[in-house]
Amino acid sequence: MAAPAIRFENDFQRQTSGLSVTPDFNTRLEQEMRDPLATFGQRVLAWIKRYSWGNGSLWAIHEKTGRVRLQRDCVKELGINKRRVSQVVRYYVQRGYLIDHPKLLYLIPSPILKSPIQKSPRDADFSKTVKFMDTWKVSCSTDFESYERAKVSEKVARTERRRTEKVRRAAYEEWLKSQEPEVFEAPCTVLVPTSIEIVGRYSTATSPPDDTAYLPTEPKTHPEHKTQSVEDLILGLPAVKRLEEKLHDTLRQPLLGQITDELNGAPIDRLNDRINVRFERITSFGGLVWAAADVRKAWKAEQKRIQNAAEARRIAEVAEWRRILEPDSGESEQDREIARRCLQQRGLLA
Repeated sequence: MAAPAIRFENDFQRQTSGLSVTPDFNTRLEQEMRDPLATFGQRVLAWIKRYSWGNGSLWAIHEKTGRVRLQRDCVKELGINKRRVSQVVRYYVQRGYLIDHPKLLYLIPSPILKSPIQKSPRDADFSKTVKFMDTWKVSCSTDFESYERAKVSEKVARTERRRTEKVRRAAYEEWLKSQEPEVFEAPCTVLVPTSIEIVGRYSTATSPPDDTAYLPTEPKTHPEHKTQSVEDLILGLPAVKRLEEKLHDTLRQPLLGQITDELNGAPIDRLNDRINVRFERITSFGGLVWAAADVRKAWKAEQKRIQNAAEARRIAEVAEWRRILEPDSGESEQDREIARRCLQQRGLLA
């Protein structure tokens, strides 16, 4: 049976009665918690003191509403990485400065210090690195600022490199397409007034099947859309209009151009369906760029499958015609003549 949850009462006066108090001014705590050269431990502890004891509370709260302040509020206000804040809070809990609570940042007025939990060698090395960085950024503040600027520049460079790599790959794919020779195959259109039946390949017909029936076709466009640009069609999608109402904004350039580039010829109505599927998760117009990329990839994969299926069908039909021409196939002379003419038109039989 699980132990009952402990209920904490926020009775600041009763909990702190009889304890000696040294005033610590809120203005000083606010400066300390925003000091970029102070250690993360100092800043987080000052933040907790300011919004707990500074507000006459045992744990950090909002002054006006009394709502509990959480670690994410500290991360947002101080601009410190959430992992660092979590490490600092966990350390103060292990040392006995904070009560171990999943949400409350509860300072202990009369702490009893405890030894921290033994860490693995990897955690110890990381702690040494953090300790050194906290000391170094104070003793060599100029070098530390240069180091931080270099990290930001490196992050920007990585982002730009990923973008240019994406552009390069797209250009390379277009170049490969331009290098592929166009192949035109004439369909077999021998008209014979008799029927031929090849079981398992194609049904009874007066002539062999037309290969063009299995080739992928371009998406059909409504007649009224022929005079409209792709960008106008995107703006006219019902899902886009719903999204504009949701975001209280209008889709404009350059995002509109990026969406058009990502579609790259894919059917626009599929973009409307994709937006409807991800409507609740889209929080900005930038999400439409990712939706357009998903539509393009799915459409390209579908076109590839259709082409592969058509090619497999053509190979199967050629194999079947060759089988008919074998001496022991048992097919009629009419069937053999049709198969022979089809192979001749394809240039596969002299």
